[in-house]
Amino acid sequence: AGRLGAEAFVTMAAAVTQGAQQQYQRLNDDLAQVAKWWQIDNCSLSRRPGFRPKLMGRENVFACSPFTADVPCRLQTTTTLPAARDVKLHLVVGHHPQGSFKLTVRVNEQEIFTTPVDKTKSQRSWTSLDIDLSKYAGQEVRLQLIAANNGDKRDDVYWQTVQIQGN
Repeated sequence: AGRLGAEAFVTMAAAVTQGAQQQYQRLNDDLAQVAKWWQIDNCSLSRRPGFRPKLMGRENVFACSPFTADVPCRLQTTTTLPAARDVKLHLVVGHHPQGSFKLTVRVNEQEIFTTPVDKTKSQRSWTSLDIDLSKYAGQEVRLQLIAANNGDKRDDVYWQTVQIQGN
């Protein structure tokens, strides 16, 4: 007596899964305010992720963090890049003042850029980056922005700008 049966576990798991799906739908809606057409997965729900009208001196910021120290958070989209001579992914990203994270950019599953986002790279916890996508100009690509724990307890990730630009 007092033990839960398999049916009770299935019911509890379904409720948790449905709750997480609702939270991820809200997160994707929030993310669209900063990065339209992008989606998020593997985000920790414990640090109140989502849209912030103001955060650390910046307006319109999406805050998230990796799911765990071993499972990075990911933003992704599939899109056709501009058929331009100069195509870049323009990012303005921030980190918690006492933390950092490792940012990796992938195009069609290939890593094209990686850097720590930390005190050494940023002004007041913010970093502006331009990643060259010119070799993929005019192509449909799958873009992934991967934010991984960089060894700090505070691995909060702040996205202010996520834009594809072509000239």
